[in-house]
Parts: sequence; C-alpha cells; structure tokens
Amino acid sequence: MRSSFSGYYVAKQGINVSRAQLEVTGQNISNVNTEGYTKQRVDTYALGSMMGKSRVAAAKSDYIGSGANINKYSQSRDAFLDVRYRQENAKYGGTSAELSVLTEIGYVLDDAVVDGLNDQIQDFVSQLQNLSGKANDPVIQNVVKGSAQSVAQLLNQYATQIKNAKNEMVTTVSDGAIREINGYLQNIATLNKAIRSANVSGDPALELNDQRNTLIDNLSTYFDIKLSTREVDVGGVMVEELCVNMKTSNGDSFQLVDNDDFAQFNSYIKDDKIEIQLLDFDGKPVYYSANGSLTAHNGEVTDFLSKGAIRGYINRIDSAGPFDEPQSQTMGIAYYEKALDCFAATFAKVLNEANSTADEDKPMFESSVAGEPITASNICVSTKWSNAEGSYITPTKVKPQDGLTNDTDNSNILYMISLFEGKHEFKRDDGVTVYTGKLYDYCTDMSTQLGMDIQNITKEQGIYEEGLDDIVTSRMSVTGVNIDEETIDMMMYSRAFSASSRFMTSIDEIIQTIIDKMGLAGR
Repeated sequence: MRSSFSGYYVAKQGINVSRAQLEVTGQNISNVNTEGYTKQRVDTYALGSMMGKSRVAAAKSDYIGSGANINKYSQSRDAFLDVRYRQENAKYGGTSAELSVLTEIGYVLDDAVVDGLNDQIQDFVSQLQNLSGKANDPVIQNVVKGSAQSVAQLLNQYATQIKNAKNEMVTTVSDGAIREINGYLQNIATLNKAIRSANVSGDPALELNDQRNTLIDNLSTYFDIKLSTREVDVGGVMVEELCVNMKTSNGDSFQLVDNDDFAQFNSYIKDDKIEIQLLDFDGKPVYYSANGSLTAHNGEVTDFLSKGAIRGYINRIDSAGPFDEPQSQTMGIAYYEKALDCFAATFAKVLNEANSTADEDKPMFESSVAGEPITASNICVSTKWSNAEGSYITPTKVKPQDGLTNDTDNSNILYMISLFEGKHEFKRDDGVTVYTGKLYDYCTDMSTQLGMDIQNITKEQGIYEEGLDDIVTSRMSVTGVNIDEETIDMMMYSRAFSASSRFMTSIDEIIQTIIDKMGLAGR
C-alpha cells in the first residue's frame, strides 16, 4: 500500500513545476521586444513509482507515478533553421558587398560621366573638322590643343575618382569589416568561457547563449561558417564546448574559435590586390586547413574564401575581368581602372601614329611621368605640342611634287576624323585583345556593363533576401515570443498551480480525517 503521505510529494512536485513554468513565462513576456532573445521553456518529465525501493511486496495497483519533475531550463531553437539562416546570410552578405562596391563605381562612371567624356571627344572631333578647312590657322590649332587637353584632364579626373573609390572600399574592408570580424571572434570566445563556467555550476546561461547566437549570426554575414560542439568532463560535470570554423571553397575549413581560444584576421595590399591573412590562436600565421587539404602560405586565405561579404568585396575590388590572367567573368574596380587605362593608351596611340610622319615623331599625347606608359591617370598633351609654335598637327602625309606645294591638302586631318568612326583593337599590356570597336563605343559599353552588373547583382540579392526572409519567419515562429501564446500558457500554468495546491489541501483534509476520526473506532 502506498504511503499516506505520498500525495503530498506529488502535490509538491506539481506546485514546483507550475511555479517554474509561470516564472519562465514571465521571463518570456518581459523580453518580447528584446533583440536576439530566444523563447525559453521548462523541460519536465514524469516521475515513476517509488514502490520499487520498498522492502516488502506491493500490489500492482500501487505502482503509480510520483508526479512531475524539472529536467532543465532550455531554449526553443531549431538547429536546422540556424544552419540554413547562416548559409543564406553568407550569400546575402556577399551580394550586398558586391552591390556596395559597384554602386561606388557607379558614382564615378555613371551615364552622365560617360556622356561627358564622349561629348568632350566629340568636341575634339569638331575642332579637327574646323581645322580641316584651315589647316595652318594657328588660332584653330590652339583650339584643337585646348580640346585635347580637356579630354586628357577628364581621363585624369576619372582615374583619380576610381582610385579614391578603390581606396575607400579597401578601407571599408580593413578598418571596417576585418575589425568587426575580429571583435565578433573575441566576444564569442569570451562568451564561450562564461557559458562553460556557468554550466559547470549548473546555470544554463540561456541569456549568454542568446548573445553568442547573435554574434554568430552577424559573423555569418562575412563568411560561410560551420559550428561544431563537443562534450567535456569538468569535475564530473559534462559541459558543451563550441567551435566555429570558416568553410573554404573545397569544403575544408579553418578554425576560428575553439571554446575560449580565437583566431584573428589581417588585411593588406599585395601586388595591388587585397590579401586576407588568418592568424592562429597564438597570433602566428595559419599554414594548413583543418583537414590539411589546403596550404595557406603566410596565413593568406584569400583564395580559399567561398561565400560572404569578404569574398564579395574582394570580387568587386580586385577582379579585372578580361584583364585578369586567366581572364574572368567578374568585373570590379580593377577592371574599370584598367579599362580606362586601355582606352587612354589606345586613344593616344591612334592619334600619335596618325600625326607622326616617316621623317618625324610628332606625338599628340604622352605620359606626364617620364618612362611610364600612358594611362588614364597620366595622359597629357605632349610637350612637343605644348611648346610648338605655329602648326603642329600634320595636315597631309603626301609629299609635294617638285616645284609644287600642297598647302590645301588636309587629307591627314580628315583621316584623323575618320579614326573615331573606325574600329580599333584595345589590348592588354601583354598584347591580348580585350575589345574591338569604335572609340565612342568603348566608354559607352563600359558604362553599359556596369549597369548590367548592378542590375544582375540587385536581382540576385533580391532572391537571397526573399529566401532569408522566409527562413527568418520560420525561425521566429520557433524562437520568437508570441504574447498570445504566452498569455494562454500563463493561464494554463496558473490553473495547474492552483489545482496542485488544491490537491495538497485535499490530501491534508484526508489525513486530518484519518487522524481525528478513524482513531475513535472501537471505543
């Protein structure tokens, strides 16, 4: 027969469980607007019968449970949704970074800018047409020279603006993103240590877990990350330790955080490109990936980045498309920088060759830096042309016959004008042709390419954003606090608490009856 007082134990357990559930419900309601907060819950289990420990045999009807007990306090999370969110967040972060770089280029090379350059080139052509009617007119010669200077100055200006845009984006990576990443890694490691210490003492540290999850979500914007855990025995208590890894393009990974140890990143310019360096827990360059399939010389992991904002920044800062070796399909700041240089070099080469004769080298343009090839940043009117007195532009390359003059022959000027309607090969420094077309079309096509890239990345970002929103909605349905649900739970737990209390009162009344009345029998 069960003990007469066993009902007290069942009622007490019910009261304890209901009270804990009410307190957790109050915690949830208090944090309904707290960013990053995860809904908490009380995990309970049913207590079995204690009759198995009895020294004497008991009837089967006595083998009933002993109430409920609290197993632990936990959070309402879905690990699968967390993984999906962080994977999609890395994709979204990559496109966001690419779009920010392309937008920055767009401020420099928008339609108005390209039209401005084409308008100035058209002015130069118009002045050549005026000169074709009066080839030896010094006034018109000076007007042509002034127009040529304006073309060169526009190219100088655009080159400077693109360089400034590149420097700004490099600073965004080094002083913005890298510093933020290093802060996340250090804070995650610090929280790992705090959570571990709390777990050893029996505290689930759920609020600290929320802070850590928020940092991990933020970190996933920059890299494709993978989490792993392990259980360790600390003085007889099993606690969980967290590791954070950066996945690479081949599926391997580099360790970023191992419990309270954390890696750090550096960024610097190498061969005019951004290089990302990973330092291990001791501050030394990492040389091998986790599985040993990749070797990172001096800790340089740039080529191994697969997804995320850092990959996006690098793609749109350093990629030069057809100017890369081997050629790539991604066109970033480096492409527009080299494309303008290629245009300036081709533009100068075409006109310099047209103005020079077999007997005399008469360049119209040159580099402002002695010994350097012509680029958009250094193109200028040649010193010979600047210092020339009288006519400098060659009106004709036809030699006059003996005793005759050809002062009215302007065939070479007309030839120069025709060059702007003809097609030319635009080549890299190694002679590989990257574009064939008119001088006018080159800059227009460059602007069109930029517009198409921005449009494509915007669409891609929209797709990732939509997918991310769907995951966030699903995630919030699990982790978020719903006031209506909490109110219903509060009423249910309150009634359960009252019922358990009433049950204890009923047991008390029964025991009181046994004590006060059953002892009178037989008197």
